[in-house]
Amino acid sequence: SITTIEQLITSFDDAEPSEQVGILKRIDIPVSDFAQYATWTEDGYTRNCIARRDGFEFILLCWEPGATTPIHGHGGQDCWVYQVDGSVRERRYQESNGAFETTNDMTLNAGGLC
Repeated sequence: SITTIEQLITSFDDAEPSEQVGILKRIDIPVSDFAQYATWTEDGYTRNCIARRDGFEFILLCWEPGATTPIHGHGGQDCWVYQVDGSVRERRYQESNGAFETTNDMTLNAGGLC
């Protein structure tokens, strides 16, 4: 299992893209280890960079209860979410004839990966 943030970063440094999801499934890092990266705002959420490389970036998103974002995309990039603590609701949409249709509505709980 991956038990430290440093081990997670090193594992990604040495991994092929096809191996990344398997690495994320092995995360067993204590919530307290993320505290040094966490910042908060009353206006929604913060983006806190843990590590950035040419091939990947780890960002700790810290959300206030009830915070939302507008519908947005990720520019064709692979994106995974590992829920460190709490839970988050995500709705995925597809544009069709100038309107957005919900394609997935899920709640991700602590320890979950999507």
